[in-house]
Amino acid sequence: MSNPAQRNLPHILERMQKFIPVATKGKGLEIASGSGLHIAALANVFKEMVWQPSDVEEGSLEGIREKCETAVNVLAPVLLDAANLPEQWNIAAEPHSLRVLLNINMIHISPFAATEGLFRGAGHYLQPGGLLCTYGPYRVDGVLAPQSNVDFDAYLKSRNAAWGVRDVVRDLAPLAQQHGLTLLAVEEMPANNKMLFFQKN
Repeated sequence: MSNPAQRNLPHILERMQKFIPVATKGKGLEIASGSGLHIAALANVFKEMVWQPSDVEEGSLEGIREKCETAVNVLAPVLLDAANLPEQWNIAAEPHSLRVLLNINMIHISPFAATEGLFRGAGHYLQPGGLLCTYGPYRVDGVLAPQSNVDFDAYLKSRNAAWGVRDVVRDLAPLAQQHGLTLLAVEEMPANNKMLFFQKN
């Protein structure tokens, strides 16, 4: 369990309850579940929903399974690469059947093709009114602040030129529009991060 993940967890849960009533029923999918910390906590808050964890790293699946072993509303984790076409996502879900699609700390540490795939998948799988919720550092219309985020962006690009902090206005909002979603809210979070909520039209 990473300390940053532990620290951001209560804030993520708080923001999600702001937009999603705890009595909501339906199915939620997390892309890039990592350790499984967030989806295990979500399952405990949104008890009427069934949650599907996933990750692109096969080595993460056992840890997710262990983290969620006592949660009766969490399905077995699946191997999923967001960059693939939605029909190739390894999930048991019909088009327009998901209530929530969650993605935490992936967009900036993956090629942009993964972000494009995330929004394409959201357009394919979310039901009307369903939410795509993302968390991480973001630029806003070309502006990245504070300096620590500028330095972090440079560090990411030094590790992999295909990585980097994406722009809410210039990168993500157009992708959302392309796939039938609208940017509903930008929530300021601790540690200079943001949580974005996109709603399926």
